[in-house]
Amino acid sequence: MRNLKTIFVLSAILIANSAFSQTKAETIEWLKTNGKDFLTAFYCGNSEKYYIEITDDVLTIIVYDKTVGTPTHYYSNLKWNNILYQDVSSVSKSQSNDCPQIKLFVIKAQEYNEYSMEKGGKKSDVKVEKGNIYLRYDAEKEEDVKRTLKAIMHLAKLSGAKENKQTF
Repeated sequence: MRNLKTIFVLSAILIANSAFSQTKAETIEWLKTNGKDFLTAFYCGNSEKYYIEITDDVLTIIVYDKTVGTPTHYYSNLKWNNILYQDVSSVSKSQSNDCPQIKLFVIKAQEYNEYSMEKGGKKSDVKVEKGNIYLRYDAEKEEDVKRTLKAIMHLAKLSGAKENKQTF
């Protein structure tokens, strides 16, 4: 009887903890309706625009650059399970060299694709085995961006992402 009570209590705790966690579909919906707006930014002088696109399987980071010559879109496509999951408080931050009001979160990632398009034609396609993904944002929106980053990490975890285990 004692074992039965213990199993019942543990089951209730597990059910209660999972009941408050958002599903993958709910997290994607929140990112599409709220989160991606927090990660839309212009660089100084409106010469570059930065934004993200969200699908069920992929986070796409887009930089529209009109600083030199022909305007070009640069894309980084990262599958959710290729993000190296880590607690948001441990994600590194960086400052944009070009513009002081733009900051960056540095996310560690496994394999992802990068390519650029100029005037609608495919210019390059590179598979990156391991590297950093930079989420640019307006410094004034940092608290909102942390919520977005938390949702991205939650989605990565739900998609089977490995943990970013940092050794000293």
